[in-house]
Amino acid sequence: MMKDVNGWCVLRAAGGSTLRLATSLNESGMEAWTPSLVISRRIPRSRVRIDKAVPMLPTFVFARARHLDALLGLAATAKKAQPAFSVFRYQGRVPVISDVGLEPLRTAEAKALPKDQRHAFAAGEAVRLSDGPFAGMSGVVERAQGEFVLVCFPGFRVPVKISSFLLRPDEAEQTQPDKGTAARAA
Repeated sequence: MMKDVNGWCVLRAAGGSTLRLATSLNESGMEAWTPSLVISRRIPRSRVRIDKAVPMLPTFVFARARHLDALLGLAATAKKAQPAFSVFRYQGRVPVISDVGLEPLRTAEAKALPKDQRHAFAAGEAVRLSDGPFAGMSGVVERAQGEFVLVCFPGFRVPVKISSFLLRPDEAEQTQPDKGTAARAA
């Protein structure tokens, strides 16, 4: 049995089927993710532009390690609903990547999003920083100001102004802000 069933294993697919593989695995009930971005292209000999999603890492899809047995069986079958893929192995074992290990990719994906598509944080929402000097710290949103968010951290007297693309919702800590911290900051 594997140590980290909450981590992610790496799947390899053809470059053109990376997004289709992630989508089909999610539709079949397995949690899968690949970093992607939307690019705007002009149709040849036309002024019309279209937006198209493309993978940031063609050929790589990350799937939850708890689905590893099903993924190994699915990769070995000749006929399947998903595009062809293989499970990445290193020295005879399947490496498992933690959520923290994928955080730089999630940050790069969030940076590439247009500003109108980024997550809008609300006051009282628990957040976790993904990058920068406060990386890994959890706090509570005090106020959102455009593309910046004021975050109250436990033990800090003043809220910190942080760019919103560096923040992720923190599922582990869904609490209201400490009224004492907010009152001292004012």
